[in-house]
Amino acid sequence: MDSQSIINEKPLQTPHLDVDHVPLADKDFQIKDTISPSPLLQLHCWNKDKFLNQNDDNHLWEYNLPKYFVPQVYQFPEIIHLCQNCYIPSQRAIVSPNQQILFTIIAKSINQLPQIQPNPNETPFSIENLLALYLKLGLPRGTQVFHTFILEESHIPTNSPPHSATDFSKRVKQIVTMLSCMLGYTTGEHVDKPILSFLSIFSPGKPAAVILNFSQFLADRIHDQLNRLPNERVFKYSFVLFHMFLYFQSNKFPANIQKLDTKGHPRSLIFWTPLIQKYSSVFSYKEFIDSFVHPVVNMLTSRNQCRISDEIKRVLEFSKNSRIGDWYLY
Repeated sequence: MDSQSIINEKPLQTPHLDVDHVPLADKDFQIKDTISPSPLLQLHCWNKDKFLNQNDDNHLWEYNLPKYFVPQVYQFPEIIHLCQNCYIPSQRAIVSPNQQILFTIIAKSINQLPQIQPNPNETPFSIENLLALYLKLGLPRGTQVFHTFILEESHIPTNSPPHSATDFSKRVKQIVTMLSCMLGYTTGEHVDKPILSFLSIFSPGKPAAVILNFSQFLADRIHDQLNRLPNERVFKYSFVLFHMFLYFQSNKFPANIQKLDTKGHPRSLIFWTPLIQKYSSVFSYKEFIDSFVHPVVNMLTSRNQCRISDEIKRVLEFSKNSRIGDWYLY
């Protein structure tokens, strides 16, 4: 073929691919909680033990931050979409099809999970306020924060944030993980300006200089992300929402839920049942589907749903453990 024929050759037309109609395209990849290097339940218990042993140098347990971190849960986007469909923003409530309020997304409801009493001296907690605090730090105070929390063998960074969390002490890494989950970050691998400003309110051996309102922040973030879900498809607080179902609708689940200890005292929510815990050694993923997902779906829909939904099929199709030859076991 001569060169002129090649020039006149029509370009190949690539086939049109509509991603919205590809069955296995994961459009909900941002409906996912913060990736934590260690289980949140372990962080919760570790901080409580330090407080009980009077070894909490930063008074973090009294500051309430660790108390909001219930164990990680399995990610299940279909529940989040159903919650958005059943959410009434004006009431800040998730309601059933028969208009029964399942629970409200407000600070009071959030505080009921860890049984925290509101503090009248709390200051609003937000990314904007943390950034404003960072601008007020100045170079001397900013350097002092690094000297307080950075590892001895690490150098004081000369560049602007974010910095790697590996340069900081183990205690700071735990704070970074918890604050990253609170802010809805993808991971807790970096220390950015909001996190640095948060660290600045702590001094070793002293209580925090400012008491922040975490419950109102969580309620506002969940409210905003549910409202924007149809367009943005982002939700970072499944671990809070799933535990709210467990707390406020506990009688709807077939699993054995133990609200009292052997002495008849109320147990912490995180010890009611390991049913929805991602790292549970007691319940399997199948039992999570049967005993949690199925009841929640029925609460949020007008008729009794089958146990195998499109979302469950999609999850199983991604799982090599559920595939045998060219067939999938539903």
